[in-house]
Amino acid sequence: MNYIELKVSLSEDQLIRELLIYELGELGYDSFQEFSDSISAFIPEDLYLESHLDTVYQLCQADKPGIDKKIHKENNWNKVWEENFNPVIVNNDCIIRASFHADPSVGYDVLIDPDMTFGTGHHETTLLMARQLFKEDLINKGVLDMGTGTGILAIICSMLSASTILAVDIDERAVENSVKNIKLNGIKNINVK
Repeated sequence: MNYIELKVSLSEDQLIRELLIYELGELGYDSFQEFSDSISAFIPEDLYLESHLDTVYQLCQADKPGIDKKIHKENNWNKVWEENFNPVIVNNDCIIRASFHADPSVGYDVLIDPDMTFGTGHHETTLLMARQLFKEDLINKGVLDMGTGTGILAIICSMLSASTILAVDIDERAVENSVKNIKLNGIKNINVK
């Protein structure tokens, strides 16, 4: 499905911004990006009406906003992601990679297929935690991975001989994805909630 983006140039008046987001949300716009000088609002192309521009102008009379309209063609975002996903080198002996990457022949080869969940290892917090785990003595220890996302840190803990691991997330999709990634790595001692 194609999406229409309306980029509305605005001052920093927070009340106008909040009203605009609310009104456009009522018209079917389902996502927004806020910038210091503008707001971008996105709506499926089949729900867009030219009268939406009138709504924007009425709400922002004092600001006299400039509006840019752009069509975003339907895209296979997973394919785009795969084309741009590079393996993450945790250390000389550990690599986090997707299953479609070549086997790097390292001691700790962590396979993940993120499937729109957080935790590819590219973000500094995940990478720093992964590196720190290699400095800890996890042998026969119990571990809690709170906010597990794709399950990367729980998987590394298991590979480093932790005895039991509880991986928790509030996102149902993350729970399903971490279970899939745990199976992909042949791990048996992680309980996901």
